[in-house]
Amino acid sequence: MDFFGYGSSNILDDLFSSFGTNSVIALICAILAVIGGIVLYFTFLSKKNEGKFTGFAGWLYDFLSFKNLFSETLLKILYLVFTCWLTLSAIGTLLFSNYGSIGSHLFTFILTVTVGNIVLRLIYEFLLVVLVICRNTSEINKKMGQLPGNEQHKALPKQVKAATLPQEVGVVFCGNCGTQFYSNESKCPQCGSSR
Repeated sequence: MDFFGYGSSNILDDLFSSFGTNSVIALICAILAVIGGIVLYFTFLSKKNEGKFTGFAGWLYDFLSFKNLFSETLLKILYLVFTCWLTLSAIGTLLFSNYGSIGSHLFTFILTVTVGNIVLRLIYEFLLVVLVICRNTSEINKKMGQLPGNEQHKALPKQVKAATLPQEVGVVFCGNCGTQFYSNESKCPQCGSSR
């Protein structure tokens, strides 16, 4: 195939030689990733597919749509790993260090175990608070979207709206016998006549 006087293999050879093989492969992968991400978002992750999938596809849908956050579990694991590492390195420094006196080793050990672990705990708690705030905010937004008066509620049929909205209850009198009853009742409890 001839393209502007070059064969197709010559164009690819020129492209690979001028930019380098790795750069061209990275560019092609980036273009395919952008196209694939857009297609996945508008097909597999669309709102109409919510709750349709089960098994692995359901897990994948929840994972890709961030229904469950793994950050909290990952933070807990990292906190435990760093706490163990900090404590073990302090013990190792106390027992096996060749420089300084026993008193300086003991001071370093106590400082690392107490202050180091406290600082590590404060950092973990701060990150955890940020995650909890994000999770609670998303739950509040989800619940606020279900309240009457929101856009989702306005799209409901009139019968459903009337059933979900609170009704004001007052006192009325029967036109037939004069008995007093609540306005949410459609018939008089005394004589049975309609309001």
